[in-house]
Amino acid sequence: MTATRTLVSAALRAIPALLLLAAAPARTVTIYRDTYGVPHIYATTDAGAAFGLMYAQAEDNFWQLEEDYIRMLGRVAEIDGPRGLANDILVRAYESEKRAKEHYAHGGSKRHDFPCCRLLMDDHVERRRSACGLEP
Repeated sequence: MTATRTLVSAALRAIPALLLLAAAPARTVTIYRDTYGVPHIYATTDAGAAFGLMYAQAEDNFWQLEEDYIRMLGRVAEIDGPRGLANDILVRAYESEKRAKEHYAHGGSKRHDFPCCRLLMDDHVERRRSACGLEP
């Protein structure tokens, strides 16, 4: 089985858990689209607003989210072949995933430390783990 098939297979298995994840925040969010299709997001909490923003983005540009995720994993060559190899080498050399985890663990730099963002990320991860039946 190719790596691409493995990724697609894993994504399809995750759909039921993702639907459970979406249920709670979705009840507190209203997304209204005007006559031009521009989303206007109304929510009672910051987490709800973030959820609404990402939901609207996924509706409009899911392909872009998917491509960005694959790019940041350093796995573009699996999709695009040799054309994506330069990106993969740079991403892996820069160790993006490792740096992001370190940045999160240490609370970010002094100039860019946003505790509310970390709380939103923690909340999102906690909901995802519980929906998948994993320990927090």
